[in-house]
Amino acid sequence: MVKQLNVWSNAAERWIDSVRWKAAEDKSLRIEDFYGQKCWLGLDLAEVNDLSALVAIFPGADGVWRVFCWFWCPADDILKREKSDKVPYSRWEKMGALRSTPGSATDFDFIEVEVVELVEKFDVQELDYDRWKSAYLVQNLTRDEICQCVPYGQGYKDASPALKEIERRLLNGKMRICPNPVMSWCASNAEVVRDPADNIKLNKRTARKRIDGISALMNAAGGAMLRKEEDGPSVYEDRGILEV
Repeated sequence: MVKQLNVWSNAAERWIDSVRWKAAEDKSLRIEDFYGQKCWLGLDLAEVNDLSALVAIFPGADGVWRVFCWFWCPADDILKREKSDKVPYSRWEKMGALRSTPGSATDFDFIEVEVVELVEKFDVQELDYDRWKSAYLVQNLTRDEICQCVPYGQGYKDASPALKEIERRLLNGKMRICPNPVMSWCASNAEVVRDPADNIKLNKRTARKRIDGISALMNAAGGAMLRKEEDGPSVYEDRGILEV
């Protein structure tokens, strides 16, 4: 309707092809092999209903992004979440793919400790975050000079270049992802909406479909694109879409 008949629609559309996402997963990636290396972090926090996610992007000299992710949710809520979301949170926790924080609401202090530990291991260029619900943790990280924290917009202007860069890398094999079942589930849930200029942003209104890992990936990708030192200018810089 949009492409051929020029009839605009606000309907959400599935974003990531599961086959391409699966092809980008790389079981050989080990986080310990990247200690001390330059990376960009993306953070998406939740208080109660959603997952909290942190994503690290390590740009390689070969132009490939290596991606790692971490997830948290309240410990007291895991079984309830399994019933409502129909996914095995408790099994993911036992696998180490998901970490639980004490209590029934997200414990930002717990997450902060783990973020600090990760920052100590990597050469973090900056942490890009969604302003929503991030003020407390970001204030602590900034006050203690743990790392540079930069807010990243979630609207069309900022989201579209980052999401399309991720699309491009999935298509041309320029992104390798350390497998994580929580992240794969978030990717399968991700939907986007388009504006009349064909810009896209994540659709965050769909209930019981968590996309927090993809939101964090988008934030990290946005930071890496704007300040990258890897394989030349982005195609979006060439087209004048990015403001650097």
